[in-house]
Amino acid sequence: MPKRIGAPAPNAWRALSYALCFLVPAGLMLAAYARLGVHPFGAASLLITDMDSQYSEFYAGLRYMLSGETSPLFSWHMALGNNAWGLFTYYLSSPLSFVPLLFSDPDLPTGLLAMTLLKIGLCGLSFGVFANRIGGVRMSEKGFWAVLPGLAAAYALMSYAVVYAMMPMWLDTAALLPLMALGVERLLRDGRRLTLIAAMAAAVWCNYYTAWMAVVFLSLYFVWRLFMTAPGGPGLAWRLGAKAGQFALCGLSAAGLGAVVLLPAYFALRGGRAGSGSLNFSLLSPARLGGKLLNGVFDGFRYETETAPALYCGAAVVVLCVCWFFLRGVSRREKLVTLGMVAAVALCFVLPPLNGLFHLFQPPNWFPYRYAFVGAFFLAALAAFSLSRLKGPIHWGLLAAALFWGVIVLFLPTPLRAQNRVALTLALAAVSAGLLFWRSRGGPAARWALPLLAVLLCADMFLNADTLLRALNADTSFRPYAEWADYRTSVAPSVEALRAADGGFYRVEKDFQRSYNDAVGLGYNGLAHYSSAYKQSTNDFLRRLGFQQGWFWSSGKGGTLVSDALLGVKYRLSQDRQPPGMTPVLSAGTVTAYRNEYALPVAFMADENLPLAPDHPADPFAAQEELTRDLAPAARALFVPVTPAAEAFGLDTRQNGYYQNGTADARVVYTAVTPTAGPLYLYLNTAQSFSDLEVYVGETYLAATTDENGVNYLLCVGDYPPGQTVTVTLRVRGAALWPDGYLWAQLDTAALADVADTLRPGGLTATKTAANGLSGTVTAAADGLLFTSIPYDEGWRVYADGRPLPTEAYDGALLCVRLPAGTHEMTFRYTPPGLLPGGAAALATLLAWGLGLLLKRRGKKVAR
Repeated sequence: MPKRIGAPAPNAWRALSYALCFLVPAGLMLAAYARLGVHPFGAASLLITDMDSQYSEFYAGLRYMLSGETSPLFSWHMALGNNAWGLFTYYLSSPLSFVPLLFSDPDLPTGLLAMTLLKIGLCGLSFGVFANRIGGVRMSEKGFWAVLPGLAAAYALMSYAVVYAMMPMWLDTAALLPLMALGVERLLRDGRRLTLIAAMAAAVWCNYYTAWMAVVFLSLYFVWRLFMTAPGGPGLAWRLGAKAGQFALCGLSAAGLGAVVLLPAYFALRGGRAGSGSLNFSLLSPARLGGKLLNGVFDGFRYETETAPALYCGAAVVVLCVCWFFLRGVSRREKLVTLGMVAAVALCFVLPPLNGLFHLFQPPNWFPYRYAFVGAFFLAALAAFSLSRLKGPIHWGLLAAALFWGVIVLFLPTPLRAQNRVALTLALAAVSAGLLFWRSRGGPAARWALPLLAVLLCADMFLNADTLLRALNADTSFRPYAEWADYRTSVAPSVEALRAADGGFYRVEKDFQRSYNDAVGLGYNGLAHYSSAYKQSTNDFLRRLGFQQGWFWSSGKGGTLVSDALLGVKYRLSQDRQPPGMTPVLSAGTVTAYRNEYALPVAFMADENLPLAPDHPADPFAAQEELTRDLAPAARALFVPVTPAAEAFGLDTRQNGYYQNGTADARVVYTAVTPTAGPLYLYLNTAQSFSDLEVYVGETYLAATTDENGVNYLLCVGDYPPGQTVTVTLRVRGAALWPDGYLWAQLDTAALADVADTLRPGGLTATKTAANGLSGTVTAAADGLLFTSIPYDEGWRVYADGRPLPTEAYDGALLCVRLPAGTHEMTFRYTPPGLLPGGAAALATLLAWGLGLLLKRRGKKVAR
């Protein structure tokens, strides 16, 4: 194996260079954010797309995990209560996830900025270590120590890191990938495995999803470097096979150490996002791939915009990569093997099956090519190798680089050419080529060429980051800092006031929201949730009851007094109106809490003949009636159907029941006379026509479906006495409306009171709520079924008076157990499926390696 190139630099130079590898990328990214006006330099924040709607709340929710109210294993704060391991290991398991908690909750966006800058800096530092130790940058030679921070900035500020910084959990793997590659080099050079195993295992622990992507690429990297460095001669095949076996053993060891993450995460995701795979990936043209080698090119992050991988990591990097194939000190074998590696990496982005492999055959609907960081790393690594061999004339390499750029521009797709980034990139490439040519000519002054190249790389990457951030802001704006801070200070007091006033177990929902994850971030037991770790059976069940549900997300919007009562939603928060049928109990800040007097405990006794697999009526009123009658067979009808008169205006064409081609004032006016006393509900069946509606009661605005286009849900239009005439107007902002598909019903609150009085006695009186369950007392008047509003999961263990009980599922969604008559001390305890065997596998792997190292050390002592 070749020896390491060059001697290490003096400690002071090395420390300074490594410090700059961290500080320069982080400082450049901070400067780009400052130019954008991110707080504290302006009014904006890093809250954009999923960072705004998901991750910010997850980071805020870590406070409740540290307090013991929730845990990485389970949380009552998401979708009625759910396995939290899939969410934690995908979004939050990085040690840096706790950095935002150093800031107050209203100032959490500043903490997210600090965390992002730390991750960017670590990407630069790890690449600097890789480039110096293995990539061949000779820090002992004058000028090379100075170029290292430039290479670090090229990798750390790659377009992927800038655009996908809104997905901070992916940056950890980008920071660890250079260390994985360093581990491969050490494995090939002298058989040392610890660096490779530790880096891969750390990636699995931080984010198993992108860790998979890195390992797939690392397999290609290993083959590339194996054939580049393996000495020829007799026994070559045996040596190659032995190294391949060592690499495979390292991969299996890392998987074993990460089994405590991987196995339970798989079970957690199996009921939702990981339930099925697909090869629905599109073919990428090489021209579009090449176009992403231009500075500042932004083509969105959605599939419908034909997004290409975010690969850019500096014009000088591309010049150095091309020069590699023309350097005199590089053997023909090295050039041919590298050419094969270039083709393999390109095909990973071009061919749909390879794209699917990196994405675990789960097509992302946003943020495609989530593995683009591996392509940028390969380019930066090859540039480092090329720089280490930079000796003698390189004019042929520079001419080839000019030809390469010419081909890129010639075949550049028109939309990319229209972004006017070509001239800047070619200018940066030309200056880079000039500096490299100057360096190759030698002479006293040539020592300044590489420091100037580092400065040029930093300027290049800053311009790239600045342009991309502005394009992101124009496409999907960074939310105002004050929007987050004001919401927390206005809503959090009401949640804390409820905690102080009611120490029992209950659920809370709101008629307003900042995101579907408010419950996670504000720390209350809610129905709403939005993440890739959703539970499909919970979403389907809530949808059948009329709650607003999407693919990944569930919502507390659409609840009636009936569904809220059955699911233990005891309180609803409102800022501007009293929910019909509820009683105000406290006000704090700008929010008032209202109590549902009909709310039931989280568990109560039901008829022992309750059918566990009911039919699924499409009508949500019928579904709630069915559930209520299953629980209390003697219950009276709860909902009285209402058939209003409908009159259409500005909807002059009707086809197959749909009104289309509406005017600017298109609307349908419904007039109903209430048959009884109670809340009147409208089922907005907008999924039939994807209608975009505004709802008015009389002349008063009530709601809009703009943000929930095509998602059905129930809407309460008011609380009325019998015989009241109610006028409801649906103003059509979209292209179509299906007025006959909307259902109306009024709730008989007296009948609901009878149901509550029947089911509430003997229900669970919670005595202790834990991060992974709860305990309490149940009194069963007769043998029957204990029905709970806890989502069913194989991880639940239920005990009555210390004895385990078999669990069952109602409608595949809610946990039930059978109880004999009497008073029982109940315990509900949750352990994520796969956690114990995964932990055992990780411990066994650790012990096996520890034993192996011990035996190896003893063997060396005996040999002496």
